[in-house]
Amino acid sequence: MTHELSISAAFRRLAVAALLLFAAAQTPTLASGNAGLGAPSGQIVLSVVGESVHGNRAGAADFDRDMLDHLPRTTVETETEWTDGVQRFEGVLLKDILDAVGIHEPCDVRAVALNDYVIGIPADDMRRTDVLVADRHNGEPMAIRNKGPLWIIYPDSSGVDDRADKMIWQLRTLEVLD
Repeated sequence: MTHELSISAAFRRLAVAALLLFAAAQTPTLASGNAGLGAPSGQIVLSVVGESVHGNRAGAADFDRDMLDHLPRTTVETETEWTDGVQRFEGVLLKDILDAVGIHEPCDVRAVALNDYVIGIPADDMRRTDVLVADRHNGEPMAIRNKGPLWIIYPDSSGVDDRADKMIWQLRTLEVLD
C-alpha cells in the first residue's frame, strides 16, 4: 500500500510539473518583449513601431489579417469623399490597436502609407471619435487596388476640419510618437 501511495504521489507531482511547463511555454513573457502578441503567420499588413511598443519584435508589433481579426471589431457606416453614398467599413479602432501593443492611453501617431504618404493623427482625435483602421469595405477584405489593405476611417469626416486629410488609405505603418 505504501508503495502505491508513493507512486501515485510521484505521478501527481510529475503531472503538475508537466502542466506548469506547458502553461509557461504557452504564456508570453514581458521579459522577452512580447506583451501577448504572437508572431504573424500570414502576410504582414500593419506594423506599429515606437520605443514604448511591446509587440512581437523589439520596439515593434507586426500584424497579419488574422491577428487583426482577433482584436475587438467595430463597424462604421459613413460617407467619404472617395465613395458614393453611405458605406460600411469594418475593422479595429486605432485605440484598440495601440492598447494591444501596450499603449493604454491615446497618443499622437504618424500614419505611413505604402506610397510613403505620411499624416499625423493626434491623440485628441482618438478621444473625441472612433478612429477606425478598416480592413473590410462593405463586407469584403480590402485589396491594395481598392485603398487597402487598411484604410483609416473617421466616422464623422464629412465637412469636419481636416479629418478627410487624415483618412490615409493603403496604411502600412503606425509610428507611436512619445
